[in-house]
Amino acid sequence: KKTLELLKKSVEESLISDVPISVCISGGIDSSSILALIPKEARERTSTFSAGFGIPAFDELSYAEYAAQYYRTDHHEVIIKEDSYQFWPEIIWHLDEPIADATCIPLYCLSKEINKKASVLLTGDGGDEQFAGYPQFQFMKLHQYFGRMPQFLQNASVNTLKGTPPSLLNYFFKYSSDLGDAGKKRLSWFLANSQPNRAYEELMSVFNKQERESLFTNAKGKISTDLQSYLVTAQNFKTSSPLDRIFMMDRQLTLTDQILMKTDKCTMAHSLEARVPYLNNAITDLSRSMPSYLKLKGLKEKYILRKALKNRVPKKILNRKKANFFVPIQAWFQKDLMTISKELLSKKKMQKQGIFEHRYIEKCIRHYDNSPLYCARQLWALLTFQIWHQMYIEEHSMKFTHKKYF
Repeated sequence: KKTLELLKKSVEESLISDVPISVCISGGIDSSSILALIPKEARERTSTFSAGFGIPAFDELSYAEYAAQYYRTDHHEVIIKEDSYQFWPEIIWHLDEPIADATCIPLYCLSKEINKKASVLLTGDGGDEQFAGYPQFQFMKLHQYFGRMPQFLQNASVNTLKGTPPSLLNYFFKYSSDLGDAGKKRLSWFLANSQPNRAYEELMSVFNKQERESLFTNAKGKISTDLQSYLVTAQNFKTSSPLDRIFMMDRQLTLTDQILMKTDKCTMAHSLEARVPYLNNAITDLSRSMPSYLKLKGLKEKYILRKALKNRVPKKILNRKKANFFVPIQAWFQKDLMTISKELLSKKKMQKQGIFEHRYIEKCIRHYDNSPLYCARQLWALLTFQIWHQMYIEEHSMKFTHKKYF
């Protein structure tokens, strides 16, 4: 009851404006709950927007459309085409720093379209952090269970995992087959690591410790140490369990330094003000005081939030499993983006910069077919840094065309 009251009040406060308001919806529980809690008379004046890629495996458009029809909003869909990566240098310029988050592209393109209809945007950012909605929280819960097993069973499980086809792991995480052999190897390291903070690093880092040591040319120890100290900050949070510390770390680090920053800069690039009802101070205080089992009950994410919204959100959405918003960068790399990467990450450029070992980049490209999503994430991070470096450090003008990168 308290959760619903605070969220309702926060949504109503977010509606205070003398300009048109819109809501970004995915068909998930966070954005749908915002729609549900907007008073009916205000909802009729609210436009909704959602983004898709025209690829069924990556789209949530049908759920977003269902939510829009259910709440009778003026709904708009924006399809992010495969050549949308041409906006990446422009986006990096707005971001100021090399944030290798490909979701900036749909957010940036969506914001451009929303600005034609509204000047304020309500988003569901913060809902996953406040109420344990991300898959990594479930993985960390599984890691706790795994750590309680006898050692011989742990060893047997890791060995079984090594021989399991990635396609069979799709049942647990639907992109497992795209992560391929490298992803499966990383998962085995995650399970085998007894320290929660180290296991979380294996789960979440684009490059783990061993890969960073192979990737960086100079100051390897310093870079690895700095990143590790950033991650183990979670151990300093005075909370009751490793899972609580992970929740706290995500709120204080990832949410602040990545998610909210990218939302603010991508929307403000189009003079659009983003508001985040889930991050109202009262809701944050409630979340911090709430025991983890009310957020993640067993492996059921957002347990208390689902209970609070039981009579507000339709069952089709309320009972829906969390679906992360993934950008199909592995499909983009199968075309022009791989050629662009080979040019920008060439041996000559890497030797001149003296930051990355080109041998690691060659290995990543060579193993791409076996682990497309895993390698695409690493190449995207490197490509992001390279564009940023040329733009801000080397002060080159960066522009994409459809076929050629200059």
